[in-house]
Amino acid sequence: MIRKERIQRDIETLHEFNQTPGNGCTRYSFSEEDRQARAYIRSEMEAIGVQILTDDCGNLLMYGKGKSSRHVIIGSHIDTVPNGGDYDGILGVVSGLEILRHYHEEGIVPEVGLVVVAFAEEEGNQFSMPCVGCHCMVNHKREEALNRVRDDGVIYRDLMESFIEKDEKGNLDLDSVLAMLEIHVEQGPVLWRNEMEVGIVEGIFGLERFMIRVEGISNHSGATPMEGRQDAMAAAARMIQTVQKRGREAAPQVATVGRIHCEPNTVNIIPDMVEFSVEVRDFDHGKIDATYDLLWKDFTEVAAQEQVEWTKTPIGFSPVIRLNQELIGQMDRISEELGVKAQRIVSGAAHDAAIVADFIPTEMLFVPSVDGRSHCPEEYTPIEKIVPAVRMAEQWVREMKSK
Repeated sequence: MIRKERIQRDIETLHEFNQTPGNGCTRYSFSEEDRQARAYIRSEMEAIGVQILTDDCGNLLMYGKGKSSRHVIIGSHIDTVPNGGDYDGILGVVSGLEILRHYHEEGIVPEVGLVVVAFAEEEGNQFSMPCVGCHCMVNHKREEALNRVRDDGVIYRDLMESFIEKDEKGNLDLDSVLAMLEIHVEQGPVLWRNEMEVGIVEGIFGLERFMIRVEGISNHSGATPMEGRQDAMAAAARMIQTVQKRGREAAPQVATVGRIHCEPNTVNIIPDMVEFSVEVRDFDHGKIDATYDLLWKDFTEVAAQEQVEWTKTPIGFSPVIRLNQELIGQMDRISEELGVKAQRIVSGAAHDAAIVADFIPTEMLFVPSVDGRSHCPEEYTPIEKIVPAVRMAEQWVREMKSK
């Protein structure tokens, strides 16, 4: 039986390994708190005889036995953003632990083995690259990932190798892996508003990011009449409003300005330069391009009216990720068989699954985030809303056949 009290205990225990007690959960990869969290996971798995290895990327691998030499993966991560929550990533790992405990308790040996993976440095807090351990494991941007440098000059490879030097080592043979499943909190409000138990994820939004630079003329804020000002801040403010407008018009697309900087940034001087970021995400890159076409026209119109100049610089791109159709259909069927209230959904956030999907058939299940909150101390999902996804995942593992 999938036991909710064990899942709840895992979540509560992992919260204790925390760099910011009382203010959410902060746990960086290869920190002392990460070491404590890994030790807890090891103790849980060693108690039921599960083999535990650490690969040469710093990922923790827990091998459940199967009747064949083939495997499926259930995985996510245990690192957090600063002052984050107790569910993002963690839920995907503890779900896999509970399935392994269930198999041990019931004497179940599925046809394929289950490998539970805790990916390292998913959040990218330290090395300005998300999903570092995952990139490395699937040999995608491996050298870039291993050689990322932290602000203090520490290299990922050096930090990781020192951290895992006493671990039993071993890499996962990707050729033996049939599929991967990642269970995750939605990090948005859709499932919670719709009173759904599980989201069956069809894919992950693509995105494009630009930095916009607006240049005007600085002058005294008191002595310069309003008429004829070439105020970079006023122009940028109008441009930012158009970003929100265009995003709303193209819903469920989302458009965000998340960073802004102005010069000279003084209370009594009209700004002569403002930079701000623009990010547009959608499940269709054509729609992303269409929104930017409209924004560029909007910005040009505003610049002419405010007598300023503007330029754009691309700073980020991620492709649309479409998850495996066969696995999606399988999850549709399993949800019906188990009586789970589920709906198809698209992820606005990226995950380890987005990296793996190019190499291994991959699917995700979402559970509701209360009020859509995530990446904050208020992130919460009641245990009753977690168990249905774990039950679906358990049946998925048992159904998988060696090929």
